[in-house]
Amino acid sequence: MFPIKKFVKNIDKYLAHIEKDRKEKLTEHMILVMKKFIQICNKKKLFPILSKFWNGSESFLNFWIEMLVNTIYMHDIGKINIVFQKEKMNNSISDVDFDMQDSKHSLFSAEIYIQYFMMKLNDLSEQDDENIKRLMLFIYLNGYIISRHHTKLDNYSVQLKNICEEINKEDFLEETKKYCPDLNFRDLDLKFQKDLNALDLSYNYILHPIEGEENELIDSYGKDWESIDLYVYSRLVYGLLVSADFYATYEFMTGNKIENLDVIENVEEFCEKFDTHSIIEGIRKHDSGEKRFDEKNINKYRSEIFVEAEKTIKKNADKNIFYLESPTGSGKTITSINLALTLLKEDKRLSNIFYIFPFNTLVEQTSNSLHEFFDSEKIGVINSITPMDFVMKSRNGSGKYSDVKENIKSEGNYSDIDYEATLMKRQFIHYPLVITTHVHFFRDLFGLERDANFALPHLANSVVIMDEIQSYKSDIWKETIIFLKKYAELLNIKIIIMSATLPNLGKLLDTTYEIPSLIDRAKYFNNPIFKDRVCPDFSLLNKNDKNTEEKEEFFEQLMEKVITEYKSNKKVIIEFILKKSANEFFAKLSENSEIDKADLFLMTGDDNKVERERIINITKEKERTKMILVATQVIEVGVDIDMDVGFNNISLLDSEEQFLGRINRSCKKKQAKAYFFYYDEPKIIYKDEVRVQNKNLLIEDEIQEKLLNKSFDKYYQIILQDLNTESNRFNENNIDTFKNGIVRVLDYRGVMERMELIKDKDTATLYLPSVIEYKGKTYDGFKAWDDFKELFENSKISYAEKKVKMAEIMEVISLFSYNLPKVYLYGISYNDYIGDRIFRVDDYEKYFVNGKFDRNRLKQLKDDSFEFIV
Repeated sequence: MFPIKKFVKNIDKYLAHIEKDRKEKLTEHMILVMKKFIQICNKKKLFPILSKFWNGSESFLNFWIEMLVNTIYMHDIGKINIVFQKEKMNNSISDVDFDMQDSKHSLFSAEIYIQYFMMKLNDLSEQDDENIKRLMLFIYLNGYIISRHHTKLDNYSVQLKNICEEINKEDFLEETKKYCPDLNFRDLDLKFQKDLNALDLSYNYILHPIEGEENELIDSYGKDWESIDLYVYSRLVYGLLVSADFYATYEFMTGNKIENLDVIENVEEFCEKFDTHSIIEGIRKHDSGEKRFDEKNINKYRSEIFVEAEKTIKKNADKNIFYLESPTGSGKTITSINLALTLLKEDKRLSNIFYIFPFNTLVEQTSNSLHEFFDSEKIGVINSITPMDFVMKSRNGSGKYSDVKENIKSEGNYSDIDYEATLMKRQFIHYPLVITTHVHFFRDLFGLERDANFALPHLANSVVIMDEIQSYKSDIWKETIIFLKKYAELLNIKIIIMSATLPNLGKLLDTTYEIPSLIDRAKYFNNPIFKDRVCPDFSLLNKNDKNTEEKEEFFEQLMEKVITEYKSNKKVIIEFILKKSANEFFAKLSENSEIDKADLFLMTGDDNKVERERIINITKEKERTKMILVATQVIEVGVDIDMDVGFNNISLLDSEEQFLGRINRSCKKKQAKAYFFYYDEPKIIYKDEVRVQNKNLLIEDEIQEKLLNKSFDKYYQIILQDLNTESNRFNENNIDTFKNGIVRVLDYRGVMERMELIKDKDTATLYLPSVIEYKGKTYDGFKAWDDFKELFENSKISYAEKKVKMAEIMEVISLFSYNLPKVYLYGISYNDYIGDRIFRVDDYEKYFVNGKFDRNRLKQLKDDSFEFIV
């Protein structure tokens, strides 16, 4: 460890934190942070993982480890800045001149760390140029991590330049001596200058590490995608540093010990409830021959998929990425749970499970399913609308106290909540099993902010189940599989990618990389119980080159076909890709006297959770024999409905298969049919998506054949070839430009922007308060707004309390909120507002048509002079 007493006089006078009348010495904090670092690494078995990042000679490994652990230990050494001590700690070490304004400590810490290890580097008995360069690289990278531990990772080269220029200033020695008079810096500084000359690496080079084609230090580690190793290393160490620092600070401030990180330590105990569930017992009995399902029972094939996948993953347990490509309705959720548990049994290093979904609807649905198999306190749901699980002051450690939570909600008494621990439980993912979204997961892998890096130590040595990966933008599929492969190999993450339409992303890699498929896809996709469950009909399909009059005629033709099916006592679903078209078609049906209005429904992305669940429950009513549901693509993934007949505006082939999954889901209906039509252009929604090129749409006979035969693997061979071609074009998507100009120079911001799943749009929220009955409770939108605004403007409570209460109220706020392009709200009359993006309008009825919110009413109610832009 850094010999702090050798280099800093009077070290016991320096403080790290104060809390009321209690003071924490700087050395006490440094030691406590180290203890927390060790605790995290032991619980998550990270030490073997960390050591893999040293790719140099074995003889230098111990020195590299010393550098690594001192990154944690020395992160706050800059708090010996006397201005920091006076301004932040109210601790006068020595006189402070009136012109001394800088209370920085992170940058001082980085500078001291860099100079100390450069000095030690030159003192090594063995001098090997390549290994010395590698060590230098980590010295500067670790120094950069230290410098950013109170802010965020951004652009390594730019920030490193700032650090080096600071060190190289002529008055730096005097300035540092002025701010840190107790630091024995002169000897260290002179030694440092001598060391640089001895190493024959000039400041000028270090100051400009991104100039020219070669980057000597980074290239010493590797010249291809090996730079991702440094990217992952720096984010992991940064995550460990800020986590250990946070834990240590929390323990000092509150006096509460963090004993439990909520990992799976005993997998047999964890999966006991799963193994004894009636569904699992039924599968095991079928497999053993004790109780067989007959050929026409879908449970026979679900059971066989379950068992086959389990056997395959056991044989390939040393691999890191797996494919579960399984038909719609084949029980992927239960199969994937079993696969995760199987991997935990095979690899004792694994200690967490993460479930990743594209939409909150799937998060909610899977959460309900998992509660059948695991105790509720084992499961954490992490998204933007799920309240946090309260941790009470009376109980140290973490836990999910649903009974306490309900009492607090009804009685309004929040005094016993430990807000810091509650927020920490969510931020640091203190759950054995986590359910979250793709957006949140990509934030964990590529985000800049401090809290975006808290998750990475917990993702290491975990099983990650990724559902519907094809919902990502195809233009980042290549980057996605490159990073997933690296993260999985470096951090021992076992990734199960599952879908009914799964692209073999391994073919996008430049090297041969086999990803095991866990089942024989042809055996199940070609089985009549799945393949013939729904009969696609292309008779309404032709290319969309209609003029306005022809489109109106087609609407009438489509409506006649829908009504015919409806009158035959069928549950009919019609899906459009545009809300505008769905609203118009619904309005036309509403005017038709042949349809009972009690049988007509509309579901779009503008519906809140209450309305969606109401409609879904109606589709499940046993006594209901017929209905018409007009919808957008919101019904495709994660919506548990079972219809008799469908009509679908074509888009991506993946979406067509997802749509088919909403029809005859139970496989009990005969002659279930899905008609496909071309009304709105898919390119309107999927602008730069290669999958919406005409050659890849259902207007082509070849693509129709692929859907009929479930030949998604052949379909994706073409798509992946196109993507590989596109990635090599000389434009902003060029893969080599990304590799060399962003990843290789550790431009964290550039990586984040490239890997964003949803680009920030200029949106605003329209809040329309009313009173809603939901699951036996009454929700008052007016009161919720008042509570939300009061909380938003409250500056007297702590950050943690505000975050916890905000998460609690957002679930209710979302029931009355409509997120829209901001242009929709230009010039609107509103009753109240919060910031410049949330507007409350009380007379909500005028924005509803036939009981449904219609965003087009915003346009109609505006002044005629307003130029409306869609």
